[in-house]
Amino acid sequence: MTSLLQFRESEGGIVMGAVYEKEYDVNYYNVDARGDAKLTSIADFFCDIGFHQSEALGLGLNKLISDNMAWIFYKYDIEVLRYPKLGEKLTVCTDALGMRKFYAYRNYLIKDAEGNIIVKGRGLFLLLDLKKRRAMRVPETMKTIYKCEEDSFELDNLDKKFESEMSKQFAVRYSDIDTNGHVNNTKYMEWALEIVPRDIILKYKMSRIKVNFIKEVQYGHTVCVEAKVVNEDEKIVVKTRILNEENTILALCETEWKKEK
Repeated sequence: MTSLLQFRESEGGIVMGAVYEKEYDVNYYNVDARGDAKLTSIADFFCDIGFHQSEALGLGLNKLISDNMAWIFYKYDIEVLRYPKLGEKLTVCTDALGMRKFYAYRNYLIKDAEGNIIVKGRGLFLLLDLKKRRAMRVPETMKTIYKCEEDSFELDNLDKKFESEMSKQFAVRYSDIDTNGHVNNTKYMEWALEIVPRDIILKYKMSRIKVNFIKEVQYGHTVCVEAKVVNEDEKIVVKTRILNEENTILALCETEWKKEK
């Protein structure tokens, strides 16, 4: 299990070095039928705070695009200790931990109004050259602006060779596309969760999700989601792979589910 994320000290939680935090409300459109924040909403909070930190440091979306650069998600690991509920006020924190070669490493925390940590996560990002559509090295100036070193962490390479027990197809819609011109990262999570058997969704709660993003997909394509359910001691693990029409793997996902208390 991932240990509690360690954040650098900051004064007042505003941009101090690589640390940034922001308050969010859990709105009606953020929650599921239980009134819990959806996993995709949690991921959206993480995306949003990273965006705001970059904007505050002068390295926002428009600046990156003008320099023919974009950050893309490579790996995610999110652990939910308690789901935020409808109407809650949250503090979301991020720490731009380090940048090395083509990659950037971020920690995330979500705290409730009492300061309790209820969600934690880690993200690994790849810097993309928009003209060449391939990875590029992180400029030294960017490391300086974020005040981060070459610190890093390891995120799992997920199993891609499992024997699938179920599959489902989805068409890529225009609304699925983000500013980088490909499917938004949260859409892969939606597809992976959509195939989870209803019995698991009703009797269990997802406690962790890991995602490996491998290949981009654009509007107009159809993806196939394949999954296998694995029963472990005190949890259920659902392994998922997402493929394009040529059977090329686009993403791998692994969700952990614990019995509802």
